[in-house]
Amino acid sequence: MSTRSKKDVIDTIAEKSDVTKKAAGEALDMVLGAIGAELKDGHDVQLHGFGNFTVKHTEERPGRNPRTGEAVTVRAKTKVSFKQAKALLEG
Repeated sequence: MSTRSKKDVIDTIAEKSDVTKKAAGEALDMVLGAIGAELKDGHDVQLHGFGNFTVKHTEERPGRNPRTGEAVTVRAKTKVSFKQAKALLEG
């Protein structure tokens, strides 16, 4: 298994859809931008056959600095999680 870059994905899109690499890159950027905008607005994104992107909020909580043992406060965060679709796992 190897890591693929955005350029590799664009190349694959261009080959399979018979469009230019520039058009494939613009299409990919639009799709990723739309997904990102929805997630930033706090909406979950479900892509049938691919997976679900879910926005999760964590509350502020007490923690400890592992080097010094000093008590610290871990700030609240908003995270995005991804759960792949069953079809993606099997395919």
